[in-house]
Amino acid sequence: MGGELELKEILLLGNGYDLCHNLPTKYTDFLKYISKGGYEEIGVYSSYLLDEFKKLIYDNFWIEYFSNKQYESDNWIGFEGEMRYVIAEIEEALKNYKPEIDYFLEFSDNYLDELIEKHVGVNDIQKIYYDSLCLIRAYEIYICACVNTVKVYSECEDLANLKPDDVITFNYSDTFERIHDGDFFNIYHVHGKAKQEANLHTTNIVLGIDEYLPDGEESKNLQFVRFKKYFQRLQKHNDADYLLLIDDIRKKWELTSASVQENYRESLCHEGGYTIPGVSDVAAHLTIFGHSLGETDGDILSSLICNDNVQTTIYYKDEDTYALQLINLIKIIGKKEVLKRTGGSTRTIWFTRQKSNKNQEI
Repeated sequence: MGGELELKEILLLGNGYDLCHNLPTKYTDFLKYISKGGYEEIGVYSSYLLDEFKKLIYDNFWIEYFSNKQYESDNWIGFEGEMRYVIAEIEEALKNYKPEIDYFLEFSDNYLDELIEKHVGVNDIQKIYYDSLCLIRAYEIYICACVNTVKVYSECEDLANLKPDDVITFNYSDTFERIHDGDFFNIYHVHGKAKQEANLHTTNIVLGIDEYLPDGEESKNLQFVRFKKYFQRLQKHNDADYLLLIDDIRKKWELTSASVQENYRESLCHEGGYTIPGVSDVAAHLTIFGHSLGETDGDILSSLICNDNVQTTIYYKDEDTYALQLINLIKIIGKKEVLKRTGGSTRTIWFTRQKSNKNQEI
């Protein structure tokens, strides 16, 4: 990266951050935990939560659906994509449903067809939504008892010397807070934070899909809006103060003189250890670690990355991960922006391979 400026440090974390600490936070870890039975960790943690957990997972459409599917990837972007597929299929089936002729909704996917008939009955779509709430709360209990209780002794090598002013995390765990207990930073749990005292209706955990309807229709067709992440963030009153952080970055740049902006852009094209006067107050450095840059989080990612006064470093595990992140980045900000921000005098994005953490997948 170019000139070493004393910039505001922002750290954005995805599930890969927990995985680099060998924490069992893949959705397949959760499903395997359910399938093995016993649930000793939850029982030790809280007998009350154990009873709740068993009720939540019993006869659950989503848990059975995912437990019997085979996937090429076990990361959360695959999970969300599959959930989106199911919702879109149900919506399409409802459009074609004729109650005077059909008894059940009909699907071209035989597995989905059988499962809907088993769990939903005669078009009780509310059961699909209720089971998603049960899935979310069950996973929250799992995080509290099986992830937040695991001791973590040190930071990932790539982040060991980073001192962020603000941390934006998409994780439900408290891993970063536990490692950096005593350090000063602002942290925003965009998708909620696991709490044992929550319940089915008070949990602030967001687990859903991105928008799949075309422009214009997404504000009219709201039948399945409760499955969508943006709606869940609003409905669950999640902390949105990170938006103030983004607004502050943009406003400071807008109020910056043209000469300082030009000096800043020039500094990015040269190696060196100098500081440009006035720049450190209006610019920021964004580090993205353990995030696949998936479309479901695209609105937040693009609002941070697509600022001329934000230098972005994106960590990747291997070449396959790098390719996936590039593809996803093109999806969320477009080919033109990616080309503009990854080279030349307008460069603001750098990809960096991780030094360690062999077990990490995003």
